[in-house]
Amino acid sequence: MTARPASGKARGVWLEDLTWPEAEERFRAGAVVVIPIGARSKEHGHHLPDHGVSRIAIINTGVSTEPPLRIVQRDILAERKVRVACADIRGLGRAAAGLMRQKLGGHGDEHETSMVLAIEPGAVKMALAKPDYGNMLKAPETVFVQPSTFEGNPASGIDYSLTGVRGDPSLATMAKGRKILAAMADDLVRGIRALFPEAFHSAPKSASGAAPRRRRRPQR
Repeated sequence: MTARPASGKARGVWLEDLTWPEAEERFRAGAVVVIPIGARSKEHGHHLPDHGVSRIAIINTGVSTEPPLRIVQRDILAERKVRVACADIRGLGRAAAGLMRQKLGGHGDEHETSMVLAIEPGAVKMALAKPDYGNMLKAPETVFVQPSTFEGNPASGIDYSLTGVRGDPSLATMAKGRKILAAMADDLVRGIRALFPEAFHSAPKSASGAAPRRRRRPQR
């Protein structure tokens, strides 16, 4: 995403690195958002990487993405006869749940902030982290689930959030994040091994006979 800041010099940034107020400022300034869409999942002859997998495991790191992913799983099964597995972040790392001290959580909270502190601490502005439970602490306890959004109006009921957070990110620490991530990784490894035990009998090799290289995240 590019925009011309107050300095007058255009500079590109990754949208994922911006807080929503920072992103809003750039959008208002007329930022251009570049969305790269590639063709890495299609065949490209015998000389370029090709994909045609039937063992698929999705790691869903969102909450609002759970319902659409269930639809996608069903559609793929019906149309392609491929049973796609999906692990949702809300069900991962339960072994570290006792580390949380917030009254409730759900978005940008102690749990999520701790993970980002462990992954990329420089991206977290802890001086701006503060508790924001909105009106959720007043919500009735019930077995029923209701949809909710984020609204800046205190009169909007359970949708109210001043900062776009539900929980207390000020309680987050890097140490907690590392333990959460370790517990999540354990859950994922055990889950994949249970679903696809035959895939672990031998390490796959490329056409040249060498073990596949681990891909590195691009430098920013």
